[in-house]
Amino acid sequence: MEYRGIPIEQLAEKSNFYETAYLVIFGELPNHESLETFKREIYNHSFLDTHVLRVLDALRFDAHPMSQMVTCFSALGGVYSDANPSLVKNPYKDFNVRVKQMYRILGQSAVIAANIYRKLYGLPLISNYEYNPDHS
Repeated sequence: MEYRGIPIEQLAEKSNFYETAYLVIFGELPNHESLETFKREIYNHSFLDTHVLRVLDALRFDAHPMSQMVTCFSALGGVYSDANPSLVKNPYKDFNVRVKQMYRILGQSAVIAANIYRKLYGLPLISNYEYNPDHS
């Protein structure tokens, strides 16, 4: 199996999550500067709307984690009017709009997953995570 012409085994051995995500989205592996910008953009779009936190909080603590994740992603669909085809004509025709949505998904999925874990152990929910540019 390959991603954009690069064997998956090679990516698993030599690339991290961010490099692989960049490759899938933009079609090439990033240089150092592009990778740092990519990480910052993901972080900048990682803030989780309080409405999504309330939806997660309303679920039982022992609900299956994937069910919680799917529910939160469904809730995200109601948060961003700029990505709603019923409100904006052809929002995904513009590549920049699509990329913005990808940043949101990548950034917020980590926060959602962390909150699912926190909920399981009775910890308070969080709306964001701390950016660490050295963490891959």
